[in-house]
Amino acid sequence: MSEMGFIYIYKNDGISSHKKLCRAFMRYADMNHIRIDDKALEIVRDRYGKPSFLHYPKIHFSIAHTKQIWACAFFEEKIGLDIENEKNVDHHKIAKRFFHPQEAAFIHDSFSFYRLWTAKESYVKYIGRGIDEHFSKISVLPGHKEMINRKEELSWKQAGVFFHSLILEDGSFLCVCTAKKVKLKINETEVRM
Repeated sequence: MSEMGFIYIYKNDGISSHKKLCRAFMRYADMNHIRIDDKALEIVRDRYGKPSFLHYPKIHFSIAHTKQIWACAFFEEKIGLDIENEKNVDHHKIAKRFFHPQEAAFIHDSFSFYRLWTAKESYVKYIGRGIDEHFSKISVLPGHKEMINRKEELSWKQAGVFFHSLILEDGSFLCVCTAKKVKLKINETEVRM
């Protein structure tokens, strides 16, 4: 396998998440010359609900979706992925409740909120947990806080992991969390927006 993470993005069109995951996995396996038996794509969940393939434990993936988009990231090691669309919500109120105090103090608009929210969610998916009592105790804010306000792709290390954050063409915020810095390849042929 390569030192590259792969992200597959599909339109959220009513096809089941399991079928999309299997389709994305088949493409990932083909690109990485992994022989698979499509009848062995059984998914199991750990005690926190994190899914994995029973017969392919060394293939790590993370799924995220919005109303419009379904996305899955694959990597040779643990990976976390989150994707969000901007919504009309009280970002300061949510940040005060769920963010680390340093993060909450930094939030000044929806852009900074969603950059941090997707990073935090990708982190808890990476560690295999969910939004729980530890969510507000961990800060993913980069050392150079002003980075969060940039519109281009960003990569930074914080909390012992790497974050790779970008904004998709439709305006969705996407963030991937891994143990080491990797190159990400978004399967452009799958984006049907």
